Amino acid sequence: MTGALASGVECGNGGIGRRASLRSLFPQGSGGSSPLFRTNIHSGASPPNPLRFARAAPAAGAPLKIHFAYLLRCADGSLYAGYTRDLKAREARHNQGHGGRYTAARLPVRIVYSESFRTQQLAMAREYAFKQLTKVDKEALVRRRRRRKSR
Repeated sequence: MTGALASGVECGNGGIGRRASLRSLFPQGSGGSSPLFRTNIHSGASPPNPLRFARAAPAAGAPLKIHFAYLLRCADGSLYAGYTRDLKAREARHNQGHGGRYTAARLPVRIVYSESFRTQQLAMAREYAFKQLTKVDKEALVRRRRRRKSR
């Protein structure tokens, strides 16, 4: 297989390599720059991260969207970790039996710990971190929060 590339694409130029085949794909511009990436494909620089530009800053005076990661205590004493935008509504939904299969069988429930975040991604990452904790560690978080509130 002459001219086979690592990507599995074969070029018919006697195996000159990836750079030559990419130049043939993007002949316009200097040095084979891609109109898709706004960067020179031969410069070694990677294309810009599309997620970096995906969200604009909130307008001045617009309410901040607050996201929460929470722990709630079930009737059997177990702890459940979750994510929400509205703590009171989420607790009510759990207590109606529509919050999650796990909590529906352990009613009533009560939110005993929460942390607020500016982005959903951060709140959901914290929820995941809660789920990785042992019950002892989760109980320590709840106790620590109670001590702070009682001061």
